[in-house]
Amino acid sequence: MGDLGAGLIERGAELAGERQRGQGLSQRRVDPPGQPGDAVPGAGQQLADRTNPALELEGVAEAGKELEKSTEVYAAPGGFACRTTLLMSPTRWQNAFYFYYAREWVVGSEYSSGWRVSNMNLSVPKYLEASNCQANSLHHAWDDRKSLPELESLNEELVARLAGVSQRAVLAFASGSAEWLVYRFERLTDTTDAWDFIQTAWAMTVHPRYCVGFEFWSYETEKGWEGPVRRPIRMALEFLDAAFYLLTSEYHTDPTSMTASISALTTYVMTDPAPYQRWVEDVLYRFEGLYPRDPRDPLGDVVPRQAVDPDVHFSADQAEALINQFLATLDHRSNRFLRDPAAILEPFEGEEDFKGTPYVFDIDGDRTSRRGRATGEHHHE
Repeated sequence: MGDLGAGLIERGAELAGERQRGQGLSQRRVDPPGQPGDAVPGAGQQLADRTNPALELEGVAEAGKELEKSTEVYAAPGGFACRTTLLMSPTRWQNAFYFYYAREWVVGSEYSSGWRVSNMNLSVPKYLEASNCQANSLHHAWDDRKSLPELESLNEELVARLAGVSQRAVLAFASGSAEWLVYRFERLTDTTDAWDFIQTAWAMTVHPRYCVGFEFWSYETEKGWEGPVRRPIRMALEFLDAAFYLLTSEYHTDPTSMTASISALTTYVMTDPAPYQRWVEDVLYRFEGLYPRDPRDPLGDVVPRQAVDPDVHFSADQAEALINQFLATLDHRSNRFLRDPAAILEPFEGEEDFKGTPYVFDIDGDRTSRRGRATGEHHHE
């Protein structure tokens, strides 16, 4: 990594208000699998904005140790990649435990990354590739410790339109929106886990038991998911996970609010949100025509992934064949979020039993199951 890597670490320490920049900080280089190479001299200029430094740290040596552990700068062909915002030393200050993030270091910074998704189970649709939404620069302000105002007041028009389509259409919209967000950051970090979970989300629109368990992201460690690239990805996956959990649990909570949160977050992190917003309009217009919400059957028919592709001439009568094509591509051995077929059939307290053959979809059986569920709920009332 050489002088470039040392410069990154020095800049991070300086930005955090280190009194004696560079003391106790060592150099290191980490190459991600399949991305060896020397960093190009001069890459990553204009890294730091030192006009608003973080609070001073208490102890240069300890700060150096923590900064060394948490900064992952990768040499890559054509430049370098930094996995996360610099996570500064946890220090004792006013008897509390604090993490300091050098967030100004990354806003507006240029990244030149060698990240490429490997072993990705879910192919990127052509409409995403054509959107040019990927960028090596970040223009959104971010602080892991603070809530995002853009998520505190959701788009009421979007929420109302989502409430007018079936719940499975809402989940399809949520999964498609998460794809936009993950694809936007794909040049800047390893997105393999994110794509695998989104693939599992599409399977959960068929039946929730295809996932190994709900609230995965609520219990997954936050280590490695810090900063303005990794944390938005994790937040989107948390919202997606919660949308499925709340709908299929005993709460039977409609997924519209969680889905609107994913959409708001996706819009916020885009360098240019216009392509995503056009996609939103195209997909909602299609869903309003094909999947209007029926109060007697709010869940509705399964919505295949092709339905969120504006370039595909899609009709609802293609759903069963498309869903079975998709299920045939799934392999729990290469995606840790998917359940083993035998485990899918095992009864589990708090989860709906699976009827039929795992990874095979029968649309008539699905409709019969929904009618039986609706009848049972009516008698229960």
